[in-house]
Amino acid sequence: MVEMKFAIGLAFLAGLASTQTNNGLDVEDQLIITYGQRTIHAPNALMHPGHMSSEPNISTSRWSSPSDSAILMMIDLDAVFENTRVNLLHWLVSDVTLANTNSDPSADNPRPLNIPDAQVSYIQPDPPVGDIAHTYQFYVFSPQPNGFSLPSRYSNLADSRAPFDLDQFLSDSGLGQADIVASNHFRVRNLAGQPTTTFPPPRVSETSSGQSRLPSQTNEPEQSTGLGGPSVGKGNLSMKSLFALFVGLKFLVTA
Repeated sequence: MVEMKFAIGLAFLAGLASTQTNNGLDVEDQLIITYGQRTIHAPNALMHPGHMSSEPNISTSRWSSPSDSAILMMIDLDAVFENTRVNLLHWLVSDVTLANTNSDPSADNPRPLNIPDAQVSYIQPDPPVGDIAHTYQFYVFSPQPNGFSLPSRYSNLADSRAPFDLDQFLSDSGLGQADIVASNHFRVRNLAGQPTTTFPPPRVSETSSGQSRLPSQTNEPEQSTGLGGPSVGKGNLSMKSLFALFVGLKFLVTA
């Protein structure tokens, strides 16, 4: 009987682990990013820069409402600009919709996205040879504000992608952290040769464990406070995870 209770307790704790990735991102929040035959599920995968010249296919297990449209962004969080690390906008698309609205997406049944022509066209990951691995962050913001268009101050955004102040852009566009319905990120490092220059130090959050959902944009190494951070983690356990933890511990203690 004790052994059975212990096994059940461990099963509940395993349920806790299965609801989150090692970066704190709930499975339900993940975007599934596919380049050709390579599919990225879990955050923080280290990728080779080859075969990324075309836009990826993207699926999601979460959406605000099947009838809502969304804004999709891809950002390099480690771009080099004037000897510091900044955000570089790689892709921005509005009016993104679910390809199939017959049922809600879920972790077991993700739905592909319909991605129309971009406001800021896609450019592939291409970190400098010999630099640290760059983090490429994807966000889906939904619902998209009614009548959304790029604010006039960003009319030249496609030609001036860095430094990209995400916090300011969201504020100007009527969006915020609460509008993120799904996200993911991967890392790319270019080792196809010898470096010909030196690089600024990595962001502070590259070596810290406490990271939050949106990257801040300053000229200093990124801090883990406020709307910062590439880990895409919420920093808190979901209700399902807390329940699994509580029940699992109860079984273990009473065993």
